[in-house]
Amino acid sequence: VCDPFHTACVRAEVTSGEECSFAQRCPAGLTCLGATQRTTGLCLPPVGEAETCSADRDCESHLACRDDGDGGTSCQWRATAGTACTS
Repeated sequence: VCDPFHTACVRAEVTSGEECSFAQRCPAGLTCLGATQRTTGLCLPPVGEAETCSADRDCESHLACRDDGDGGTSCQWRATAGTACTS
């Protein structure tokens, strides 16, 4: 696949701990942790509650990446279907 950061062809699948971009796939159970449209990430397990995140995909599946009230973002519990929400 074409990697936008290196403007070169790279492997489509990467292994645990390797640098990755959105164009690549991590092994099952891992995510491209910390990757954004402008930076690469690392193929690592998703992070848990209250840990820093860049996007929902960085968090364990029952969590979502939300504003933590301190100017950053962290993984927090997803709202239950049918509950009121503000965002």
